[in-house]
Amino acid sequence: MLTNYVATARYRAFLPCPMVVRGPSGGYVRGGPFHSQNPEAAFVHAPGLKVVCPATAEDAKGLIKAAIRDDDCVLFFEHKYLYRRIKAGMPNGGHVVPIGKARPPGKGRTSRSSRTRRRFGKRWRPPSSSNARMASPWRSSTFARWRRWTTPRSTRRVEKTNCVLIVHEDTRTGGLAGEITARLNERCFSWLDAPVMRITAHDVALPYAPSLEDLVLPQTSDIVRGARWVLNY
Repeated sequence: MLTNYVATARYRAFLPCPMVVRGPSGGYVRGGPFHSQNPEAAFVHAPGLKVVCPATAEDAKGLIKAAIRDDDCVLFFEHKYLYRRIKAGMPNGGHVVPIGKARPPGKGRTSRSSRTRRRFGKRWRPPSSSNARMASPWRSSTFARWRRWTTPRSTRRVEKTNCVLIVHEDTRTGGLAGEITARLNERCFSWLDAPVMRITAHDVALPYAPSLEDLVLPQTSDIVRGARWVLNY
């Protein structure tokens, strides 16, 4: 229903479809194969759907308000690992986070992957980072200045660092990291000093056993190893 009818409503009948589908996602909670999926990539492939992955409590408030006000269908994925684990003061008034705008570096990232990166940062300080917030639509200018037009200097991450490390919890094959890597290779190849490195889950079903889950999902040590590989390339 979401991909065949909701996503195509505007194309087929010139009608908006203001719908918000909210649900949990993500692992690290020992939920096994039925409760720890990251399904965002499956819906990103369908034109017409907007997919939101809030990174902080502030993002969750601002993005859910933007999703409710949007004329198109928005899938709102919340990482279940963050439930009852983070607290934050909420902005007063009409705080709305525009859909499609990335979170700037250094702005209190607390998504599950960002929390992992933050622990990684205590061991080695990365030069720059961004949190996309959105799985779709995805703004390429978050990471680079395309040659065809100019974007604000703060978004020129690839030009500034000359290396890219992408971390996501979804499986490697068909994950969003592959799409991001392809776009960066198409437009930013001359700026890269090393191949784009992806840190992802393995292409297997997520096991229930905690020790096995830790082997499947990305860990801080994986990020450290990937960063060192990129820097020493």
